[in-house]
Amino acid sequence: MRKRNTKKFPGSENVSFVPATEASIKSALQKVKDMYGKETAINVEKIFRWETRHFQSGGFKNTNAPGMEAVMVTNSEGKKVPKSYPYGWTSLKSFWDANPKYKPMGIYTTPENVTGIIKPFLIFPTIEGSMLTLAFWLQTRRPGNWFSTMPEKQLMYENSIVGITPRIVNTLA
Repeated sequence: MRKRNTKKFPGSENVSFVPATEASIKSALQKVKDMYGKETAINVEKIFRWETRHFQSGGFKNTNAPGMEAVMVTNSEGKKVPKSYPYGWTSLKSFWDANPKYKPMGIYTTPENVTGIIKPFLIFPTIEGSMLTLAFWLQTRRPGNWFSTMPEKQLMYENSIVGITPRIVNTLA
């Protein structure tokens, strides 16, 4: 796995990136199911499958995440830098504060699949951290919110993922 275009956040210098495996994906989805229920686990798996080309995209392999953008701001020197913790995801601050091992560890910049625009994506140390973050976030939102805040685009997204089979969740006890 190539680790280019990455930058660690302060405080995460000693945190290691653990690439996702089939076993760790299954284990993470089991934990999501146990903590948040089967419906949430299904939505987490569907979102990951849609956003990561079924766990195969380069972005996923470098971030353990389904395309979670970091919000960027311009600093006093005119450079674009990640917004300070929680990186534009204020709704997740309480989750990450309570579960620091699930907190993002840095950013990975790469062209977005659809637009080709270079974007900064959050890197998670583990697939468990990323999946539990998404599961927590979904407790107060519908799956389409992952794609957009606009209701018509949310519906379009939800229609896109409805046909995805959550193969892993369907095998869990």
